[in-house]
Amino acid sequence: MGRVIAHTVLRSGLIAALLITPAWADGVTITDKDAGKTIAVVSGQPLTVRLPGTRGSGFWRLDGDLTPELTLSGRSTESVLVPGAPETTIFTFTPRSAGTVTLKASYVKAGGDPTPANSFAVLVTVSPS
Repeated sequence: MGRVIAHTVLRSGLIAALLITPAWADGVTITDKDAGKTIAVVSGQPLTVRLPGTRGSGFWRLDGDLTPELTLSGRSTESVLVPGAPETTIFTFTPRSAGTVTLKASYVKAGGDPTPANSFAVLVTVSPS
């Protein structure tokens, strides 16, 4: 009998969690193909930006202050450990405040050349949750 009660409570908790979870909890992912677009997110909704590069040839850097609308919550890369292999830089943001901000990034070449090899920009509109 104790098992039936525990199972019912667990099932009720799971149903409650599903009902409380906002529809936008999965987040929004954008790529270089979204450059120039306006992206709409809700405060608290994860925003992921995936930008392509080449291992060993440079790196993506964020250009400008994104606060208070966006907070950078992570940066990582995906690649095989071979020079010249395709590489993806992943920036993860948490939208914090309602407003609009331009998210810009530049691909800086290796070797100290200050001229960006590529650039990326989107307009991000954050709505209150």
